[in-house]
Amino acid sequence: LYPNDASAVEIDDNAQLLEVRLDSLETVAGGIDIAENGRLKSLRLPKLQSLGNNLALIGMFSLKNIEIPLLPAIPGVLNLADLPSLESLNLNSLTSIDGDLTITQTLLTDLDTFSNVQNVAGNNTLAIRHNVKMTSAEGLAGAVSVPVFTKEFICDNPLLADLPVSFGGLNEDPVVCDASEPPCDCSFTL
Repeated sequence: LYPNDASAVEIDDNAQLLEVRLDSLETVAGGIDIAENGRLKSLRLPKLQSLGNNLALIGMFSLKNIEIPLLPAIPGVLNLADLPSLESLNLNSLTSIDGDLTITQTLLTDLDTFSNVQNVAGNNTLAIRHNVKMTSAEGLAGAVSVPVFTKEFICDNPLLADLPVSFGGLNEDPVVCDASEPPCDCSFTL
């Protein structure tokens, strides 16, 4: 059994780890960093309601499912990067992100799990890159309805043909590629 709270959660470089289920965890005073667990297929934090810093889930090539349904706020960066098997993301209670938002190299088809996000702290980076099955970013419409991002990288999402109207508030000329263009170079800033 796991405790209800932790100062931080770090789970890195566990080659044989298949599942992370922290069913009792409600509070993390610091951040959550789970990375480079090559065979991890599922991450479940069903009772997590309070996080003190970043949520970083990086470089897990077998991860298909992330469930953190009760977390209302991330007072730091949300980094979902290099998760090429990720098909399901449940952050349905999330309303606030106070840092950069990165979603790269997933199999997510949409960003509907972010439909309740109305508050994103200013002066941050938005990166939605290399998501080969993404057809809609509409779930982020409320989050970008005011210009809070200073750098935007929305590129190399070959099935993402249109962005929500609210994305018009982004800084001028965000890097956006649609299905009719070749893969973009996401390495430059605006």
